[in-house]
Amino acid sequence: MADEHSEPGGVKVLRLYADASGESRFETTTIPMALKEFAPPAAPLRVSDPQPAQNYVILESVSKLMQPSRYGVRVA
Repeated sequence: MADEHSEPGGVKVLRLYADASGESRFETTTIPMALKEFAPPAAPLRVSDPQPAQNYVILESVSKLMQPSRYGVRVA
């Protein structure tokens, strides 16, 4: 499930923010992820806690999640 952006306890993301003088800055940070039941009956996924900006979550999934034979999803 992990890839080059994943770490054992989280996922690396590029964060855009404004510094004290209002200048745009970028930084790489790691958002903690934990295995949770996010979309039953699918298998648990690595999901972050809600984040403060807009209460979004980040989740990581594998391509097997959308296999037509498993969930009846048509793939064009």
